[in-house]
Amino acid sequence: MREAGASQVSVGIFAWAMLEPAPGEYDFGWPDRIIALLHGVGIAVNLATPTAGPPAWFLRRHPQARQVTREGHILGGGARHGFCPSSPAYRAADRDRPCD
Repeated sequence: MREAGASQVSVGIFAWAMLEPAPGEYDFGWPDRIIALLHGVGIAVNLATPTAGPPAWFLRRHPQARQVTREGHILGGGARHGFCPSSPAYRAADRDRPCD
């Protein structure tokens, strides 16, 4: 990356499922390693928020957080913004997450 001229990269975008693979179980080891490697070669890190891609376990636990079309069709998760941002369950989960 450094050879390609990158001076800053974003880390953790859409990584909620990797940071919290199960409810309340967190894994910060992999971002710590990536950040250390990037800093080691002089690349700055923009630590992104991971909440734009809720994990499957969250959507199973909170089906009301799924998007619903005007016609009433419930959309599946697993895609960028595949959730309803106004859902109280989503807002609570986003608010109560530990600092990433």
